[in-house]
Amino acid sequence: MAYGNYSQKKQSPPKKYYNNRNQNKGGSNVKNVKAVAPYNFIPLNEKVVYSQWEWNNIPGFQSYSKDKLSGEIKVTIQTITPVFIRGMKKRIEDEKQKNSEFYKINENAAIPGTSLRGLTRNMLEIISFGKFNNFEDKTLFYRGLADISSLRKEYNNNMSSVDGKSIKYKFNAGYLQKNGFDYQIIPAVKNENNVQFERFKMDNSEKKLKFTFVKQTDGSFKVFSGPMGNKKKGWLINEPDYNTKAITIPEEDIESYKLDFENKVQSDKSENLLEKCKNTNIVPCFYVRWKDSKEKDRVAFGHTGFFRLAYNKSIDDHVPQFLKKTDKPDMSEAIFGDTEHIASRVAFEDANFVGDKNNCFEQTTSPKILSSPKPTTFQHYLEQPEGLKTPKNKLNHWNRNTPIRGHKLYWHKENASWSEGKIINDTQHTIITPIKKGATFEGLIRFENLTEVELGALLVALELKENLCHKIGMAKPLGLGSIKIKPTLKLINRHSEKGRYTSLFSTDQWHTAQYTEKDHKQYVQKFEKYICEKLGKKDASLWETERMQELKEMLDWEKTSIPGWNNKTDYLQLAEFKNRSVLPKPSEVK
Repeated sequence: MAYGNYSQKKQSPPKKYYNNRNQNKGGSNVKNVKAVAPYNFIPLNEKVVYSQWEWNNIPGFQSYSKDKLSGEIKVTIQTITPVFIRGMKKRIEDEKQKNSEFYKINENAAIPGTSLRGLTRNMLEIISFGKFNNFEDKTLFYRGLADISSLRKEYNNNMSSVDGKSIKYKFNAGYLQKNGFDYQIIPAVKNENNVQFERFKMDNSEKKLKFTFVKQTDGSFKVFSGPMGNKKKGWLINEPDYNTKAITIPEEDIESYKLDFENKVQSDKSENLLEKCKNTNIVPCFYVRWKDSKEKDRVAFGHTGFFRLAYNKSIDDHVPQFLKKTDKPDMSEAIFGDTEHIASRVAFEDANFVGDKNNCFEQTTSPKILSSPKPTTFQHYLEQPEGLKTPKNKLNHWNRNTPIRGHKLYWHKENASWSEGKIINDTQHTIITPIKKGATFEGLIRFENLTEVELGALLVALELKENLCHKIGMAKPLGLGSIKIKPTLKLINRHSEKGRYTSLFSTDQWHTAQYTEKDHKQYVQKFEKYICEKLGKKDASLWETERMQELKEMLDWEKTSIPGWNNKTDYLQLAEFKNRSVLPKPSEVK
């Protein structure tokens, strides 16, 4: 998609500065604002450290050997901030009503084993320098008509060009309709000038209309895309050309359109063309046909001429290929298993609350649902050629060949203002009852046939360095979810006379495994040594490597004591995002 050179009058960013907490020296103009966010990224590793196994010889469960370790890890979890994990609904009467209660087992608060498993696996993938394949690949959309960055030129080149004093549009017009389970576009008739549409001057009453379309006597349609600024013209689309073959829209483009519509911060539901198709036979639309990075035919469409375009590249195109190779397992895959080769060798039980059940919850309240920046905020999610100093016209967007920033994590916050102090039941708020900070949970992780290195990896992922904390549950951007995990290791002694399978009974009871508590430092050391050797840093300390230093910065609880820290890790206002300031690395956030 990318041709032509259509330039518009340059528009400056809004002069009003909405967020004084972030202004730099030198004035309050939004141009001077540094990018801040409640999240940041751990850089992608430059090399994958694979496991000790090939796919076909990972230890299974059919036998045990002396050099494999099995047992359990008791985890004691302390909440450093309030934590909220939503429980399941007790009734299914109202699908729209979300349960405000904390997750519970038999009326006792608990942290689900699935949540602990996800937290642990994600951390293990990072610290073991594994692959990067646990992400949702999707096509993103953009509309850069007035963007101040390089995206503006990208959008204009794809949608129009200048021929002398006139604008040549590169999009087409037609009519969207549903045909069985598929959606298709019937192209509009081309007139003697080989065009399917034209602009017309609206009267004062038409300028106030929201998105709507009106059929004319000749079969054409007037399309009003909605009031905006000093808009003076609407679109007139010629009648449908039923003699031309209809264009079937690929299912992935339909799903991408739905997802993009859901992700819009401010969206008028009336603009959803798929919904319009449910109530009318045909819906006027504009569209372009294109090929993605895999040379597949695609279709992008919208309700107005300058609609939101799909990027040529999906998220997957920005993950280096060596981080996605499937020929050999990394340590995370070898331990946690995958859907194709092997089952998991670890099992996570729920962690139950231990303490006074009558005084463990915060007041039920309604934090505001955040309109957080999505991956379309490319100045945050993609590597930029000159880091923080990258000029706006050189910013990498999703059509450029550049890698993503890495693993997304959230900053810790202390005493953050997340509570509205009351229950507000509307679409802008959610209702939660968090558990208080200082609460204790206890759970169990069972493991089978791990090597010393693999066990060390599991332990390092659980028990972080001093002053480093995990995040779990909902409302992490608001400051909830910080926890500290303390593991206690117990190994099964299979090979002594008290081994698990040496007898069936013990007196009048079933004979069960005998556990021995072990100091886990030796396994941690073996893991760290293994990773450093594979990275070619034999004499280095794992946590002193550059990438792990960024992880330390991200997880460091002591950073919450930095003056103004909660403001430095807050969301920018919408106008400030439009400035396209690059998000600094974790180590650059001071």
